[in-house]
Amino acid sequence: MSNALDQLGQTQQQLIRLLQSRREGLSIDALRSALNVSRNAVRQHLTSLLAQGLVAHGPIVPTGGRPERRFVLTDAAHELFPRRYVELASSLIREIGDSMGEAQLLKLLTRLGDEVGKELGGSLRGSSSADTCRAIAAAMTDLGYDARAEVRGTTREIQAKNCVFHHLAQRHPAVCRFDLAFLARASGQHVEHTECIVRGGDVCRFRFSRGSGSSSKV
Repeated sequence: MSNALDQLGQTQQQLIRLLQSRREGLSIDALRSALNVSRNAVRQHLTSLLAQGLVAHGPIVPTGGRPERRFVLTDAAHELFPRRYVELASSLIREIGDSMGEAQLLKLLTRLGDEVGKELGGSLRGSSSADTCRAIAAAMTDLGYDARAEVRGTTREIQAKNCVFHHLAQRHPAVCRFDLAFLARASGQHVEHTECIVRGGDVCRFRFSRGSGSSSKV
């Protein structure tokens, strides 16, 4: 199944990805610089995306000179990013969360994440921590995330620019336990959820360290 984002032109895809990474929005000049196109081209793309309901007018912010308008993504734009497993699990998650409560939902999602991570973890045995981090980021991309590995010195992190359970996680925060259980089992390491999109972060950030289990700082 093709990604709905692929139906847009390349420049509009790049523009949407830029706005996705900046929750506070970007100005026309910032987009022009990042995309390396003219202001008129940026305006034309924004006009099209505004008409499609994918971009909205954001705040007007002071710059020390002329105030500038920023543009932000709409909820409809966030839905363009692939959400493969959420389409299969969303109905069950809603039913359990609404009828049985967060505690039962937490148990279910921990078990599901653990099962999904188990097979991947088995294939990564013997890999270096850096290679493991990169392989897990690639697996997350296959699951529908826009994920990338950050490997710097002894730091091992995965950043996901989208949340495949975005709307569900707003209603049921326990949904994040799927990601934590998946990452802990796949990596065989302790995982800290240090930044979360649903809780106001720019990305979902997962940091690996020696040990086992998972925790959230958000």
